[in-house]
Amino acid sequence: MRLVNVPPGPLDAKAVDGLTEFARTWPGELVVVTPHEEAQSDVYRVVTEPEDIASAIRLLRPDVITALHRPEFEWLNELAPSVYTSEVTRRIRTDLQHVTANGRIDKMRITLGQFRRDRLFKRMAKASAGLQ
Repeated sequence: MRLVNVPPGPLDAKAVDGLTEFARTWPGELVVVTPHEEAQSDVYRVVTEPEDIASAIRLLRPDVITALHRPEFEWLNELAPSVYTSEVTRRIRTDLQHVTANGRIDKMRITLGQFRRDRLFKRMAKASAGLQ
């Protein structure tokens, strides 16, 4: 069973540790597909594809794909069953954006925008194989 992980950026030490532990218990191959140069691992494979991540994933023929629950990863559902990791709620996303607001009008605009974005998050969750 092949699992493909698509990280949102370069792998930091926490991500490497998590992938290493995950790979030790996964009953198959774990492949990380990224546009960033990454160090190879003894327990999982890294595929660096800076141009066309979708084609690289298709060639791997994954049984499942994991990624963060972010709008830029919605397209993964079209390639294979996808499991998204959701780190924050709509409320937390809104609060994080409010930090950059310059007044009440900005805060209202941000809040409405987050409600609109929440529809995308819900659509992604509904189409996914699961959330964690």
